[in-house]
Amino acid sequence: MMVPWMVALSLWALSPREGVADLLRSGETIRMEVFYGMLYAGDLVLRSHGRDSLQGREVVHLSLLAETRSGFRVVYQVADWIHSWMQLDPPATLRYEKDLKEGKYRHRSVVEYLLPPDSSDSGRAVYPGTSPDTLRIPPFALDPLAVFYAVRLVDTLRVGDTLWLPYHVDRRSSRLPVYVERRDTVRTRLGPFPCLVLRPDFQGRNILNTESDLWLWISDDAWRIPVQITTHVFFGTLKARIKDYYPYLLE
Repeated sequence: MMVPWMVALSLWALSPREGVADLLRSGETIRMEVFYGMLYAGDLVLRSHGRDSLQGREVVHLSLLAETRSGFRVVYQVADWIHSWMQLDPPATLRYEKDLKEGKYRHRSVVEYLLPPDSSDSGRAVYPGTSPDTLRIPPFALDPLAVFYAVRLVDTLRVGDTLWLPYHVDRRSSRLPVYVERRDTVRTRLGPFPCLVLRPDFQGRNILNTESDLWLWISDDAWRIPVQITTHVFFGTLKARIKDYYPYLLE
């Protein structure tokens, strides 16, 4: 049965950028330094762990690790792990896990995303645990981490474009707009990166577990490497900026 948000999305009509897809299949590691204002507060690591298999499909295993450095833990301690298993063509989440430790806050969840037999039907999100639940979701829905990687697979990104992505997290489904806002150059330890600046409108908590707007700088080249992420937190601005890049998995 069709429901209103089941529409043909232009993203899925585009072939994946094979160079990026092959890179994610073999593995990738991006290390970022995280600042709260001017203070070096911690580190963030984005990894592709390479190929895996779920539901009889080839996927890539993606992860995000965010940790405060030892000197900042007396102010506020963060140790967040997020994992996503994403099919590349078309992009779609098959499993999403998060284990959040922020101050005294603790949260762990696992969600299985069941793909529909075809794009004319809805998928399913299965929430196990003490209160199990199964929800209908958009076909080929993405989780917050998978969004970061799905935009790298779009053939053409132009300033002024808006991508509409099928999205599901925390029992909420939507069409997620990703705005391609402008070009910018980010100066990093690795040198200057000409970038495209994207703003995914998560309409709730984003990948850094804040409810503020989030901006993502990706390199304006064939690889679309995440270079910088910024968002606002209750006591200032959080900025993560690339410091190391490895075109392979580094544990």
